[in-house]
Amino acid sequence: NLEGSTFKDTENKGGGRGALFVGTTASSYLTLSNCVFEGNVYTISQTANNNYHSWGSGAAVYNFKRVFMDDCVFKTNGYLHTITDTKVRSGKASALFLQAAPITACNTSFIGNFFVLSYGESTGCVELKGACGGSIFKNCAWIGNRGLRSSNFFTNRDNASNKTFQSAVALLLDSASATVDFENCTIAYNLMGSQN
Repeated sequence: NLEGSTFKDTENKGGGRGALFVGTTASSYLTLSNCVFEGNVYTISQTANNNYHSWGSGAAVYNFKRVFMDDCVFKTNGYLHTITDTKVRSGKASALFLQAAPITACNTSFIGNFFVLSYGESTGCVELKGACGGSIFKNCAWIGNRGLRSSNFFTNRDNASNKTFQSAVALLLDSASATVDFENCTIAYNLMGSQN
């Protein structure tokens, strides 16, 4: 459990540029309270064949029975993709990535997170993947997050798996019946699209 921690301008080179949390699905709980994830930016500037450079530039969370998040802030985290090699697949979730980790988030803000890509995959600001059904966001805000593609994102090029989910929240859950609830949340001024 973490309270009052700040993760700023960190350089973790794997998933979770700001912070990486890994548990065991059956028994682990994670509690984050009054934490700040700020300015964790992954600059993708070197060729790496078919590698995902990072998932969750602010934080990546894997394999927890439940994640509890209260009064946290994710701001100005993101990705800058400055190369044109079409074999490079870029990061996902500029602020927060969760996989097999359902979350209860209260009073948490996602502000000014971004990705600027020349090619590859992205899922916007927050992604919930796999067994994250039953997640709840209460009194949370997504404000001024942005995602831009410097190439035409309507073109699939030569990679059939090149997908871009232009959204503040991407839900890639493991079941069509899985649900995520949003209660009294604000989603405003988030800009997603192509530069050309």
